[in-house]
Order: sequence, then C-alpha cells, then structure tokens
Amino acid sequence: MKLMSRRGLISHDGSYVYLCNNIPSPSSLFADVWYTGYEKIGPAYYIERKNMPTHLLTCTLSGRGVLKYQGKTVILKKGDVSLISCHAHHVFYPADDSWEIAFLHFDGVQLPPLYEAF
Repeated sequence: MKLMSRRGLISHDGSYVYLCNNIPSPSSLFADVWYTGYEKIGPAYYIERKNMPTHLLTCTLSGRGVLKYQGKTVILKKGDVSLISCHAHHVFYPADDSWEIAFLHFDGVQLPPLYEAF
C-alpha cells in the first residue's frame, strides 16, 4: 500500500481507502465511520470474514460480484447496493474479471436495532 499526500488516504492497485482519524467516541454518534473507499477488483479477490465490528454498505459501479450472507448467495450488478452486518459470516468475490465498488464501513450504538428493522 502507498500512502498518498492526504492524511488517511491509501492507494494500492486502483483501490482508494480513506481511514477516518480523530473522531468522537462511537457512543456519542449515530454512525461512526471506520473507513470508506473505492476498489477496482480483479479475479483473484476473495474476502471471507466474520466478527468484524462494523456494518458494510457497498454500491456496485461496474461488473458483477458475489455476496454470500445469511445462507443466501446474491449476484451484485451495476447499481446494486448491499448492507450487511460484518459481525456475521460473509463472503465477497467477483463474478466477472473486474468488479468495481464503492464501500463504507461504519458502526454506532444505534445501528444494530436500525439494521435489524431494515
């Protein structure tokens, strides 16, 4: 990864991630942004994780990706938006040679009940 000229902005292979620093305590916020960014993902990309203390909002900008979450497999295509709790097991990988997404990892004390209602 290469640190860019703006504090907190990291770039690597066409991906950009902004790391949020110096933010108030999550208990004082509706939503605490952990990090946000853009990724142009190639065929070797594969993410499998759980017990991550955030929620994840993604928007597919081009290509198609696969999301496996809560026993379902969903193909995400251009214009699709997904919202998941990263506390639960989930898997992401491209369905095509290239998948372009914007993403936001966030959390906050008021989000779990809101997420459950959604």
